[in-house]
Amino acid sequence: EPNRTVFRDLITRKSLWIMVNILSVVIGANMGIYYIMPLFLTKELYLGIGYANSLLGVSRLGGIGVAILCGFLIDRFNLRKIMFILMIVSGILTIFLGAASAALTGIVLFLQAIFITGIMPISFVCMTRLFDRETISMAIGLIVPLSTLFGTGLLPYLLGLSGDLLSFRFGIMALGILLILISCLALSLRDLEQL
Repeated sequence: EPNRTVFRDLITRKSLWIMVNILSVVIGANMGIYYIMPLFLTKELYLGIGYANSLLGVSRLGGIGVAILCGFLIDRFNLRKIMFILMIVSGILTIFLGAASAALTGIVLFLQAIFITGIMPISFVCMTRLFDRETISMAIGLIVPLSTLFGTGLLPYLLGLSGDLLSFRFGIMALGILLILISCLALSLRDLEQL
């Protein structure tokens, strides 16, 4: 049973809230875009619904091998830098996704899905290194639900609102910019270097 002091120390740790913020935006850039993409492809790019669904399904195939590749990267390179680079590249590709023509959208969507999916296994390795045995279960129990709430709840809603009021392109590009800005938080996880 968790000790109150341990719990209080955990929720005051900066690294817990950094991971919540990072994962919220990453999940939003992954699942949020996945949720609104069929509507974006058909409403703004005027693609057929069958083609749009096929494009979306194929775009997610690249993420299958990414987790294995990330396992090799984690063992060989600095964890903070890998996460930072993946977030920057994902942010740039998300911006390109919002700006791409209908002809290039499939390629950009495929690449964006690969890089954004790669952040997820790395973030779980970060969590295991940031928190000790006494707090890891509580940390994950806080980080995952909170980031999922914002990433699959609030951000897709904001993307949909952007599509209604302005355009999906604007919302997708704004999310890409947010992902680039929040990538600096990955470099602030200095606790990763002490383990």
